[in-house]
Amino acid sequence: MSRRVTILAALALGVTAETPTLDLSCRGCPLRSVAEHKVESENGRLEVTLTVDVVNLITPNTTFKTRLYNGALGGPRLVLQAGDKVELTLVNNLLGFDNTGTWNTPRKLNTTNLHLHGMHISGKYPGDDIRIIVPPQGTQKYEYEIPEDHLPGHHWYHPHHHGGTALQSSGGMYGSIEVHDPEFKQPPEIEAIPVEYIEVLNMPFAGGDKGDMDLENMQSGFNKALLQTEPKYQSPELLLVNGGSEPVISMKKNQWYRYRIGYFSSFHNLWTVIKDAQEWMPGVETGKCEWQLMGHDGNYLDELPRKFGMLPLTQASRVEILLRCTEVGTYSWESIKFGSTEYGLTDDDWTAMFGVGSSADGRIVADSLVAKVATFEVAESTIVAEDLPVYALNRPCYVASTLDADESTILQQSLAFTMDAPLPNTSWPSFNVNGREYAVDQRVFEVPVGGTVEYTYIKADYHSAHIHINPVQLVVASNDAGDELLKTYEENPFSGFALPGDWFDTLIIGTPVLKARQHIDRYVGPMVVHCHLLIHEDYGMMSTIHVTGKEGTRAFAPQDLTYGCDVCYTGATGGRGYCYKDESPTAAPTGRPHDKKGDAASPLSPRVYLAAMVGVLAAVIA
Repeated sequence: MSRRVTILAALALGVTAETPTLDLSCRGCPLRSVAEHKVESENGRLEVTLTVDVVNLITPNTTFKTRLYNGALGGPRLVLQAGDKVELTLVNNLLGFDNTGTWNTPRKLNTTNLHLHGMHISGKYPGDDIRIIVPPQGTQKYEYEIPEDHLPGHHWYHPHHHGGTALQSSGGMYGSIEVHDPEFKQPPEIEAIPVEYIEVLNMPFAGGDKGDMDLENMQSGFNKALLQTEPKYQSPELLLVNGGSEPVISMKKNQWYRYRIGYFSSFHNLWTVIKDAQEWMPGVETGKCEWQLMGHDGNYLDELPRKFGMLPLTQASRVEILLRCTEVGTYSWESIKFGSTEYGLTDDDWTAMFGVGSSADGRIVADSLVAKVATFEVAESTIVAEDLPVYALNRPCYVASTLDADESTILQQSLAFTMDAPLPNTSWPSFNVNGREYAVDQRVFEVPVGGTVEYTYIKADYHSAHIHINPVQLVVASNDAGDELLKTYEENPFSGFALPGDWFDTLIIGTPVLKARQHIDRYVGPMVVHCHLLIHEDYGMMSTIHVTGKEGTRAFAPQDLTYGCDVCYTGATGGRGYCYKDESPTAAPTGRPHDKKGDAASPLSPRVYLAAMVGVLAAVIA
């Protein structure tokens, strides 16, 4: 083959001699900070461009070419304020070869688009509409309006073009989103702990012999220019943390650290522990390291922080934790096999943490990665160990608790994620939501804006159920007899990570009975629902819930916004606050105390508040 023909062939595949190289070959190096890898909004606006290009990636054991945003593994973190307007330009620089493929199979691997995962925004064009198509050499301008009462937290963005979603996102096309609200306050003990981001990518390769469920085989069915490892990668999966392999995270003894961890993988889950350092482990009389939970998927807990034992990193999840080690040493953060008896664990322990033990669908057990995530290296310090207060936060009304809602007002629906008879000429089954494979503009059912829906999930023990736009609140995780299976840390120190009342945007819980509720707030039109084991989505396990009614209708009326906790707020100002659980606040405006059970004292009613203000004014005038 002539040099000219070779170059033309490479151009057709989107690969050139000038393909940039990103060297991530260091194993066990210090954790790479992503603190400055960001773009921030100014004066209520963010204008940003994401460019999709091919990059040659060098890792400790292999090298391959893949598709990335802006030449980096992990695109820039988008730092937004509640109320911002965002103009995002997506440039697809991929060239030439782009297969057509069969609907509801991997296809059009160089065509892309964008989804802001976890964000409470409109799913209609020109916003978070997954039906948008950005072909090779195409450009698309997205426009988003962030609500002025958007809850602060950690979200992410990734491709969502049906057929190429799994390969592109797990191939390295992802990035964090950081939402702020200048009015939103937490206790000073928490505010004083800097937020650090840990971005975990799990890339499955052919060394694991997973057939279509790995990047190399998926890609090679169309062309072999990308995602072909050299030398051949022999491990089942490639785990990268902030772009590094098994990085070292430096800590000081007794100091609290606040981590927002994004698990930007759409394949297997990690069930992580700190080896020989947690108090529930045999031979560890007092915990050397402890982590406490702040929230899931960019949604804070009702009462926080909360102790827990096992830290699951499940498909598409984000988790915010506080971490402290009280002894100098080196500690391994690692994932163990689901259902493992390591550390003396039993099926009862796994059931308390996840809702099912090793008797679960065998794929949960088989598809859990055993690997080292990172090392915590703890140095001596003069810091005195101090415990953190437990408190509650006022929340936006679209995440106001549904647990005490009038059940007669809640709409009941079911979501079934099923794999039925094999497709023609293949061993793959048919992937369905409520019995139907995905079709554009397909509606699984309709719900009214302004209402609250309770979903009963069917076969959700292995599938990760994700709904766009509005988060869901876990309300039931039980066996068929109605016994609650998930346990608190105090009931079982391996557990405590997920409990009824917690909010998620992606649920993967193993209980036989799983129910969650969702406020249908503000936005009408398509609300996408799918399995976030994204190869399942590409094969058709996706649909839309159609939201009817008047755009802008709020799902939950704000309560008294003057003072107190366990109330919700709307709008750009007012209502934000926190309440300590066990002691009175030092300053009245922050909130009011909870009793020992965590129940909020009754907030002042508008009438009482107005009377109090009149009295104050009268005293001032006098």
